Amino acid sequence: MFSMLHYLVIDCRVNSHNHYDHLDESSVRELVKRKAVFVVPLGLKDFFLNLGATEVHELDWWQEVALNAVKYTFLPAQHWSRRIGQSINSTLWGAFMIEGSKKIFFSGDTGYFVGFKEFGEKFPNIDYALLGAGAYEPRWFMYYSHMSVEEFFLAADDLGAKVSIPMHFGIIELGKEPVLYPPYQMDQYMDEKPAYKEKAWIMRVGEHIMMGDGR
Repeated sequence: MFSMLHYLVIDCRVNSHNHYDHLDESSVRELVKRKAVFVVPLGLKDFFLNLGATEVHELDWWQEVALNAVKYTFLPAQHWSRRIGQSINSTLWGAFMIEGSKKIFFSGDTGYFVGFKEFGEKFPNIDYALLGAGAYEPRWFMYYSHMSVEEFFLAADDLGAKVSIPMHFGIIELGKEPVLYPPYQMDQYMDEKPAYKEKAWIMRVGEHIMMGDGR
């Protein structure tokens, strides 16, 4: 999940898809206690309502919802969905463009695909892009669903984001690469291509930034 607190009024949580490492029942119950508003993929509204949520906005690809002065647009991604007892792809998955005082792209889980270039053209001047870069080995198996480090930088270029931030590593061991290996590979990549050092921010676990601040 990805959280965005705006105007200290609405605590809004967006969900990219229903895989267990991205959608945890106990976490949703805790967020419900905080009166969170949820923006979720098509097919997941009842899941959140059954856990006590009172305001859930369910979106198909390219649909949008405005909450206060922030607009959330649900976008396609190259991934899939399934939970135990469900048919594969019975609910949708995707990414989000979040537009308020800043323009933020949240990729969710996705492989590298032509959509990034389309998003960059349709939503110019993206301030921050949160892009997956983990659980990518072995490539023959993971290439469709998760991006490699090199693909992270390709996606960042396609989007034209001012700053790109890698995620989806360091917590749950899903791929064959060590969980903290992606930042090491990124450092190597940026040593070879120094121009990216101002465009890609590798954040420590628990680190936060103030939107608009430099590093």
